[in-house]
Formats: sequence, structure tokens, C-alpha cells
Amino acid sequence: MCLFCYFPSEILIPGKTLSFTHDASGTKWSKEGLDLDGQTSTYDYAMGVEYQDNQIIGVYHSAGRAAIDPETSEWRHEFHVRDHLGNLRVAITDDLEVLDAVDYYPFGMRYGQGLTLQQQSQIWPLRKDTVPGEDHFYNGKEYQFDRIGYDTDGTVVELGWYDYGARFYDPSVGRFTGVDPLADNYAPISPFAYVANNPINFIDPDGMRIDVSQAQQYDEENGTNYLQQIMSDLTEQTGLTFSINDGFLDYSKDADGNAAIATDGEGNQLGSSISRGAIMRGIDSDYVANFSLVGSGGSQGDGLNFQVDVNETSSFIKGTSSDLNSKTMGFGMMFTHELLHTDVGLGEAHGTEAYEWGRTGTIVNAMNAIRKQMGGDYGERLSYLGFTYNGRTHLPFDSSNKTLLYHQIRTVQRRGNLYPKLSPIRGKYIRY
Repeated sequence: MCLFCYFPSEILIPGKTLSFTHDASGTKWSKEGLDLDGQTSTYDYAMGVEYQDNQIIGVYHSAGRAAIDPETSEWRHEFHVRDHLGNLRVAITDDLEVLDAVDYYPFGMRYGQGLTLQQQSQIWPLRKDTVPGEDHFYNGKEYQFDRIGYDTDGTVVELGWYDYGARFYDPSVGRFTGVDPLADNYAPISPFAYVANNPINFIDPDGMRIDVSQAQQYDEENGTNYLQQIMSDLTEQTGLTFSINDGFLDYSKDADGNAAIATDGEGNQLGSSISRGAIMRGIDSDYVANFSLVGSGGSQGDGLNFQVDVNETSSFIKGTSSDLNSKTMGFGMMFTHELLHTDVGLGEAHGTEAYEWGRTGTIVNAMNAIRKQMGGDYGERLSYLGFTYNGRTHLPFDSSNKTLLYHQIRTVQRRGNLYPKLSPIRGKYIRY
């Protein structure tokens, strides 16, 4: 599917045209629009720097932006306080001057939007003209202040849409202005609907649906590179090339907007098609799954949140037997396993396998299908639960090892809590 074909290039308004330029990946490079005073201006965007008519008007970063003070014509720092959905709530300067304070209706329309200037001044005293150039409000998306006409009382009428990349969003009606490029995947939902009509819990960032910003923060704070290791493992296990854009995981696409999948010398696709499909569905989902790295508590996934325990996973890798690939429960596979637990995966919790040794269950069975496609050295996990004795836990990855562990368990059961001298573990296993 050619996602690039869906990116808007023009908005036609009687007597005027707003035009937009995107590259093949959908990144917006420029916009030609109308200021509130009716003058045509060209806006250019480059790596967080915004230009108006070839003059820098803002340099954006995670905490806010640097901008030209309209009174002193000097640079000033602005800090933006945003809520859990990325909505701008308060903008302040480094000397604590409040520049803007914004409240929203659930679907993104600002309190006072659509009222006369006098009415707005009573409930929303800080307006756009006090913060020149700042236009990233609801969800942190660019608000279109372009003048499209005048109201009956002479008030300037703004376009009032938000730019979400592939589509524009009109907060006054809570709907997108174009069809969802992924609408075929969500037949029960209107192709114009915004976040499945649940704007309190979800956002629609730009088509990328796995938020890894918390994992990035973990690596930055701890001086580690676990997220990079996950991406490296996923590349081997899916044949895709991954990148991070504004905190969201993405995969490379070709000129037609299709996934760019690596192949061998004979043209065969590399990696597991099952793993590839699971990761692509997660990224292309209509919901946002939040991924994090933790140092304790175990790897887990539920709802729209999942995490990988870096210390637990490292112990799996370290404890892998010599004839078993250490990536079979490495960072990429654990990422995929926990993703499958979420609502953008299979959405299933563990069942009886969580308390009965020797059982696997839906998620482990799906992971074993991936292991089978990855090759024999990935083995097959034959029990969700491990068998623990002498302070170490054992997971079987072949039938002979499972049989041996089963006999060990029966021996322990017959002798109560006293651990006998047990046979050495053989075959493919993980011991941690």
C-alpha cells in the first residue's frame, strides 16, 4: 500500500490554496499558507527547526522551544508543560513568565475556540499572538492558524485543523478530514474516526504505534543500549530495518510504501514471517502500545503496556546451553513475547500453563512457531514454567531435556522438600 499517496498536498479554499510538501517517508518539509493578517507565508521544517519566509522562528526540543521574543527581538527559552496525551497546557519562560495556558474539550477543541475575541478573553486570556510561532497544542500537533475568511462580526476565521501527518484533524467535530490509510484493518470503526472515539486514553501520533520513549529514557539514565539490542535482534528475526522517530518504533518501507524486507542471495526473505507480521501489526495498529525497560519485576505485557526486564533477560542469555541460540529468549524475542500479550498483539494472558509445569499456552506456542522458522538452534520452549531446585530455574528446549526434568520433578515430589542428588541437565535448556 502506498501510504505516501494519502499525505495531503493541497487544501482548496475559495480564492486561495494551502499547499504542503512531504518526502517519500511522509515527513513534512514545507507549507505555504496565510497568516492571520492574510499575507502569504512559506513555512519550512528541518529536524525540529521551523522557518517562516526563510527566517528561523523556533527551535523545538523535548522540553519546549527556543524562539524570538517579539518585544526584544532576542532569543528566549520557553518550557512547555504537557499532559499524558502530549497536550500543551502551560508555556512559560525561563524567568517563569506564563506565556500561555490552554484547556481543551475531550476531542481537542480549545475552550473559547469559535467564540468572539471578547468572549474568548473572558475564559482564555492568553492567545496565539502572545506566543508568536507556537502552534503545537493538542497532542503536540501543529495547529493550522491559516486565515480562511472573516466572521459576520469581522473576527478572523482560522482553518482550525491539526496536522497529523497522513491526515488533518478537525477538533470541532472530532473527526479526521480524510480516510484512514489503514481503514481496511479496522472495519467496525469509521475511517474518519479519531482514536476509536476514545480521546481520553489514546492518541494518534502519525501512524507509528509502539512508543519506546520510556525505554530510551531508561538507556539514557543508565548508560546502556538495550533498546538498540532489541532493534538489532528484531532485524535478524523479522528481516526488517528499524528506526526510532520521535520516540516511536518504525520499520523501513520501499518507494511504494511497502515493508522493505531483507533477502538472501536467492531472493528468499530473511527472518520469520510470523515475527515480522506481529511487529508490523503492532506498529501499524490503531492504538498506541507503550514499551518500557525495567531492572526488576519481570517481563510482562497487558492492555496497551509492556515491558522487558533487562536483568531477567540477561540471565536467560547467560544461562543458555551451548547448543541453543542465546537469542531464543534474548531481547528481541522477549520484546515480541510481551507485545503479543498486549491489545495490539494477541491480547491474551497466560492460562493454566502459568501454574502447571509442562504446558505452554497460546503465547508460547506463537513464539515457538517463530523459533521453528528461525532454525533448529532456537529450539522449542516446552514449558512456560521452569523447574527450580538448588536455587536455579531450568527451562527445557527439547524433548529429551523435558523428559529428564520431568523425572527430576517426580523424584523431588516423592522425597518431599529434601532435594536429592539429581542428574545433570543435558540437551537444550536455559538455566538461570
